[in-house]
Amino acid sequence: MMMLVLTLGTMISFSSCSSDDYGPAIEIPKYAENAISLSINSSASPYSSIEFTESGTYVIIPKNGAKYSSMQTMNSIFVAPATVTTRAEASSGIIYGSYTVDGDVYILQGFGTITVIKSDNGHNASLVIQRTGEENPLSISAQVRDQYSESPATQKLCSSWIIEKFVMKIENEGVEIKEFSGTYRQVFEQIRDFCKQYGAPDDVIEEMNAAIKASPEEIIFTSSGTYIVFYANNTLAVSTWKWKDEAQGIAYYGWDYGKFYEDDLFVINYEKNRLVLSEDNSVSGIRMTAKTIMRQKQ
Repeated sequence: MMMLVLTLGTMISFSSCSSDDYGPAIEIPKYAENAISLSINSSASPYSSIEFTESGTYVIIPKNGAKYSSMQTMNSIFVAPATVTTRAEASSGIIYGSYTVDGDVYILQGFGTITVIKSDNGHNASLVIQRTGEENPLSISAQVRDQYSESPATQKLCSSWIIEKFVMKIENEGVEIKEFSGTYRQVFEQIRDFCKQYGAPDDVIEEMNAAIKASPEEIIFTSSGTYIVFYANNTLAVSTWKWKDEAQGIAYYGWDYGKFYEDDLFVINYEKNRLVLSEDNSVSGIRMTAKTIMRQKQ
């Protein structure tokens, strides 16, 4: 990202969402009461963690599996460090899909069932994992990860969001020099073409071509402090977030799983029923501000 920002700066207003047809109001997700994040240390388990999100998505991370995926080197809440994991199940890949619930039994599309029995103190759980097509279930124990308090701000954020629009503005020493607007793919294409026009190095063009192929399309936040990004090239990322200043809507994102740095911040706002995430990065007098506008997945 820093190379891209510097390149754009040497080469050379935000716009708001349309007010037309905003659709239904933001709702509490259907499975908010069933959301749980489980950490597994059992040597008998092939999995290191299992998460059921408020929006009805499950994510299972195998032992020694990558938690994130992306082929870009850009640093953002939406873009992870370069490690590839496809949506299809693989030996080191993340397993995910949608789920429903019947009592204590979670029914996982394309996987099987997981029965979750919490301990009296709520900090531990007994799991019975029955994979489709396998005869014997796997019984293991897990630790229940703490969730953030059920504040209005957390409840509103923790859902599945479809990306509608991305706006990026570049400033050089406080002077606006360029703005890009559209879907993520369209903006990345605009940036690539702009870079080509002004003779950018080949590695910058390659970075933008990778970004075009892996444009983010959807993000899911959970109250356990994880979030999931889905990309256009059938990859996904699982990362972490936490509040820095909940009252002001400022939060950290952390690709260094569970570690947070002062520069890795995003700001949460709402325009009617749209979630708006804003980021601000600066280097050597070049400032890049960006905002992503999303609707709740129904």
